[in-house]
Amino acid sequence: MQRLNPFSPKTISYHRLSKEASTEHKQENDQDTTPNSSQNQNEDEEADHHLLAKQLRHRSRRMCLRQTCVYMLLSLTSLLIGLAFGEMFRLEYDVDGYIEPYASAYHNVPNVVWQKNVSFVGEPSAAMEKAWEGLIPKGRGFVRHDVLTKGELMSMSVFHEIHCLHGLLASHHLTTYQLSKLRYYHPTLFPSTSSSTFLPHHPPPRSAPPPFKTNLYLEAKLQSEPHAHAGHINHCFDYIRQALMCAADTNLEEVSFEEVDNGRGGKDQVLGAQGWGARRVCRPFWGVWGWAVRWGEGGEGII
Repeated sequence: MQRLNPFSPKTISYHRLSKEASTEHKQENDQDTTPNSSQNQNEDEEADHHLLAKQLRHRSRRMCLRQTCVYMLLSLTSLLIGLAFGEMFRLEYDVDGYIEPYASAYHNVPNVVWQKNVSFVGEPSAAMEKAWEGLIPKGRGFVRHDVLTKGELMSMSVFHEIHCLHGLLASHHLTTYQLSKLRYYHPTLFPSTSSSTFLPHHPPPRSAPPPFKTNLYLEAKLQSEPHAHAGHINHCFDYIRQALMCAADTNLEEVSFEEVDNGRGGKDQVLGAQGWGARRVCRPFWGVWGWAVRWGEGGEGII
């Protein structure tokens, strides 16, 4: 039996020593790598946050772009729907370009300024007659349309109105011309009324007849149309009256005081409106004229 010596040096086996050395070395390595691991972990977290923020930014941009496209698409769709419903429900619509009477402001022409046009007034002549005839389309305002007139021949009012106005003007020219001619060649038929008082058996002095100039155009008219048709003239007065009331033009015109003869050798101030120079809203006459040409039937000239 072996005896133990308390003073003998202690011996450690190789395996135990090696194991302890490995354990110490591992602990040292663990102590050395712990800071690096924490740093790497922080860097990974920062990278993850950066990537997440980048993804959120891209997602936000995509969402904004998607929303913008949706809003634009909705706006465009709403616009198209509004236009479609506007065409369906507006009061005035076109049938082959036809402009309905007084239905809406769709075809109105703004800022039209009227000026005196001597082509339609003044001394009667063939040139003035041609200007009036230029207002009447081919077909003389008689039109035929499958939908609007149901295939029947009908007349457009505006050209009937122009025809009547032209007839009144022509009648006025012929009448005043004949009176002027008669007074010039037969002054005794027109006693003077320049003096309001005169003695019995002493008629007032006669004034000199106004100057007279022969108008060859009107002379030819008198040969072809010696008598005005009173019935037609009366019809036109009433027809134009009702046409003006039907249109009820509400354009505003400037007014001014004008001096006029009072018939007593003096002047009076009268408030009136000429209408020239005022801006107004009108209907597209030449658009109506073109439609009447397209669907017109008949010949040339005044109705």
